[in-house]
Amino acid sequence: MMIYDMTRGRAFYGPEGPYRKMAGHDATRSLGTMDTEQVSDSWDDHEGMTEAEMEEAREWGANLGAKYPEVGKLIKEGEEKTDYEGALAQW
Repeated sequence: MMIYDMTRGRAFYGPEGPYRKMAGHDATRSLGTMDTEQVSDSWDDHEGMTEAEMEEAREWGANLGAKYPEVGKLIKEGEEKTDYEGALAQW
């Protein structure tokens, strides 16, 4: 799951925006079901989502990826981290 820099979309994803609940969370399920209440604060394995909902989420991901820069990837606890361009060495 990709993490996007939504700064340019502040009107939508900022504190007063209609999609503010999605900011800072795994919104895959929310995008797939078009229900802004379906966001997750932790890893969501997407269990129970239909193939149609997953396809909808993938389409939203492609649209968001075309509009906003990708800045990271959400990983499960214990998953191997990837050091893109030495970025982890800075921390």
